[in-house]
Amino acid sequence: MLQVLVAAFSKRKLPYPSNPDQLYEVSKSHGNKRKFLCHTKKLRFLDKAAIIENDGNSIEKQSPWKLTTVTTVEEMRLIINMIPIWVFTIPFGISVVQTSTFFIKQSAIMNRKIGERFELPPASIFTVAALGMIISVAIYDKILVPMLRKINQNERGINIL
Repeated sequence: MLQVLVAAFSKRKLPYPSNPDQLYEVSKSHGNKRKFLCHTKKLRFLDKAAIIENDGNSIEKQSPWKLTTVTTVEEMRLIINMIPIWVFTIPFGISVVQTSTFFIKQSAIMNRKIGERFELPPASIFTVAALGMIISVAIYDKILVPMLRKINQNERGINIL
């Protein structure tokens, strides 16, 4: 993927082709079993990595650091489009991990004795929360959604955002 960025940066002063079909892509007829991605208009500066330069070398002999396929450029676009999702889900993941760690620390201080001889380990208290989630999902699927289907006349029960 770094090859796309290097190739696009090295060709930054070249003009965009008038037709996206002029960008480099490996022919499907060469027995290539790789899946191809269609060209999109987002992040157009990456298209420069697939511009074919007329420097006398054959296309097949060009370095992948100088010329990449449209499919490779589209894969890079997909990764770049996922960055905001990663950035905004990291804090959620951190809070989930912190909550479970705090929950175990908190349960270490609690009275976990059941009867005279048995004491629950602190980490097993977390399973109670997990069982609660499983039970609530089952109640949602088996009771709440069928009831909402009848009320809302919607197959899913509720509207998707």
